[in-house]
Amino acid sequence: MELFIYSGIGQLPSIDFDCLRITAYVKFKEIPVKILTNGNPYHASTGFLPYLKDHNEIIAGYDEIIEYFRSKGFDYDDFLSNSYMNYFESQFLPYFTYLLWGDPINADTTRILYAKRIPFPFNFVYPQKYIQRASDYLKIVANFSIEDKLINHNTADISLNAKKYLKMLAEKIEKKRWFFGGQKPDELDASIYAALSILTNLQLQNNDLKSHITECPSLINYIDRVRKKYLMDIRIVESESKQAVFDRIQNVFINKEKGTVSNAVIKTLFGLLTISTMVFFAISHGLLEIVTDDDDAQYYDGGDDDAEHFSEE
Repeated sequence: MELFIYSGIGQLPSIDFDCLRITAYVKFKEIPVKILTNGNPYHASTGFLPYLKDHNEIIAGYDEIIEYFRSKGFDYDDFLSNSYMNYFESQFLPYFTYLLWGDPINADTTRILYAKRIPFPFNFVYPQKYIQRASDYLKIVANFSIEDKLINHNTADISLNAKKYLKMLAEKIEKKRWFFGGQKPDELDASIYAALSILTNLQLQNNDLKSHITECPSLINYIDRVRKKYLMDIRIVESESKQAVFDRIQNVFINKEKGTVSNAVIKTLFGLLTISTMVFFAISHGLLEIVTDDDDAQYYDGGDDDAEHFSEE
């Protein structure tokens, strides 16, 4: 089995919450999975990482992968997990999600991190899908959308809930090595570790939860304990820069020693390649529709709602 995730940065094995917690989970459970940090969300039916490949079968999405593992007999010590997971998701995840994707300044940082790890040209499309998913989620759990005016981002309640939850975690982990108190960590530990590790390692300008975490030695020790015991072997892959992509494509078209083609020509070809690839992607995914009326052909863009999918990061 192969698990495809986003790569990390610094001491963070993956920048993505679902990727990081499923990675921690397979390490906790000692599931025989090869972890690959070169995943492409294009190959996942959900359009998001992580996804698992088992022979010819692809399982996409955190919940679906967990269920697949359990169907294969890797479910143990999880009998209390559901209620604790539900509490984590209701009290902590809303504000955690907002800090990453809802806060305008933070969202720019997060979007760039993802765009650098998504292969060209999909990096122009998929970060927006993450923003839209977060917006839909916040609309349900917090009664506002990311698209709303900033003054209508009512985060007071979800922020308070998250800080109370952190205080509870800090008190609980002082007395136990793992949150269930067992010999090994479980799914709840995987989710908590992933969230805390992301908040303490990503350089988000507006991150009031980070100070709450760093002021609790028990939480910092917990993050460090999980990483050193289970995740030290995860290879951090540095993403290729846009300039490196341009240089690589340029090398295909010109001989560097002769320099027979100007940079302007190369940039033009690069731009045409970008546009044509994005159009092909949009048509193949139903985002752009070609409508023919007798002998005349025209492009139909599906309306304003679909236009946002083509906006650059």
